[in-house]
Amino acid sequence: MGWPGFGFVARRPNWYPAASVEAASHALRGRLGPVVIGYGFSMGGYAALRYGRRLGLSHALALSPQASIAPADLPGDHRHREFFRRALHRDMRVRPGDAPPVSWAVYDPMHGDDAANMALMAQPGLRPIPIRGTWHGTIRLLAGQEVLEAALRALMAEDLPGFRRLLRARRQDLPASRGVLGAVRLGQGRVAAGEALLDAARRAGMSATEEVDALGQAAAEFRARGGPPGAAEALRARLLLLRDLPAGRPYQIRGNALLALGAPEEAMESFRRAEAEGLGQMARRGQHRAGRALWLRRIGGLGWPFLPVLRAMAPGRALSDLRRKPGG
Repeated sequence: MGWPGFGFVARRPNWYPAASVEAASHALRGRLGPVVIGYGFSMGGYAALRYGRRLGLSHALALSPQASIAPADLPGDHRHREFFRRALHRDMRVRPGDAPPVSWAVYDPMHGDDAANMALMAQPGLRPIPIRGTWHGTIRLLAGQEVLEAALRALMAEDLPGFRRLLRARRQDLPASRGVLGAVRLGQGRVAAGEALLDAARRAGMSATEEVDALGQAAAEFRARGGPPGAAEALRARLLLLRDLPAGRPYQIRGNALLALGAPEEAMESFRRAEAEGLGQMARRGQHRAGRALWLRRIGGLGWPFLPVLRAMAPGRALSDLRRKPGG
């Protein structure tokens, strides 16, 4: 593109603690012009909005940003809770006055957690731009130098209609968008329609990784918000068809999805495959959760007084977690 740029790159998923950004911002002082654009996806989108004015940005384009990962801010969003550190993330929420004067945030309103984050960070100057059929993967819409440059020029010109046309055209070109809609239909119990959309997306070029990602997010939505009878089984059956996945992350996503759908045995297999192919600690945590779910299932038929004691002894539970039976 030939544009000068500065990158803030996190070495781990730490959501850009304020102290770290403040220390890094010294490198920008005296080197920015009147038009400075911040661009980021997910955690990066959060940073572009949270620190936009502090860094002297005039514009921001955020894709699927979080407003916060603090449990107190969004109790229903569990996706990134393991990365929250009270000492690092005190008052981390995107608040009015944080975002640059012209800020656009692209998100999929069908993704419940992303929609909740957008609602929380509402403020003057921040324009929510909904686009269905992407789930959390809005970054796919702007992949490629020419597309990204066109999007940023639309932002600078504040050409919102042109930007929306660009997003819709890109969505039409991406087979994965059709797959996301298919996963949504499965989660709604519309099995025939969902299968047809997913099959069409695969024929059009959607990868197995993209399919497992779409199904994984549909499973998370189902667990958080429920769905009609048969939806969980339809999602589970489709996930189990995806056997030969690329190494690592797709197996972890499939394991999380199967666990959310009440299939700990199959989830354990996926987590073990993820560990064998290099995912490490995250995969081992998945195995721990699947093992606990299996253990609790095995003891689920026991009644009082055995059940509370056995639950307290389950993997990951301390005996101090035991609760008395009321009136006991």
